[in-house]
Amino acid sequence: MHEKETTQASASSGKRSVFPVATPPNIVPSHLGMIPVVSRRAMPTRAQMLALAHQVRISPVIHPGTLQEVVNAWRAMSVSERHQYQLTIANQKTSYFNAFTLLSQAGGSLSAVNNSSIASGPASVEAYEGVFFIKTFHKFTDGVNRARIRVTVRSQDACFAHLEHGQTLTLFLHTTPAINSKGSFFEIPPSTPYSGFVI
Repeated sequence: MHEKETTQASASSGKRSVFPVATPPNIVPSHLGMIPVVSRRAMPTRAQMLALAHQVRISPVIHPGTLQEVVNAWRAMSVSERHQYQLTIANQKTSYFNAFTLLSQAGGSLSAVNNSSIASGPASVEAYEGVFFIKTFHKFTDGVNRARIRVTVRSQDACFAHLEHGQTLTLFLHTTPAINSKGSFFEIPPSTPYSGFVI
């Protein structure tokens, strides 16, 4: 919030009373990505409207989130909250706890990094000719190739300013990597607000 605190002149001269500004609660995304819009067919009947009104009262809040917003929410949660809050990814409803996969527990299988979950694990940062390369510590196999996952970060990418050579960080992936032409690394397609990588 960038709002100033509300002040009000008090009865005594030269002093102001300070009232704290209410901070809105953090909204936990319920969906990774945009929520599909259901096309309207016909005007609902009165009974359907009453049923819908009841459903809205008892249903959890639906809020779409970007990959960064979902990761930020997960980071802020306790383990019990990760079990409690629901997250829908690719039309599959699960808990925040089950939506995240640790790369260290993937058994080296590249299938752990996919568009149905969010994979996370330690990675290192290397700088080369004005570009950063984020590389996972672990190697993965797709059944044919065995290599680490590498993410290329250029100066126009939002996280570029937060990286430095030799840094260790946690990399979050929601994408499908593919082996590069040299067979040396699995690389990811360009990121969008809802897929790719965040740190």
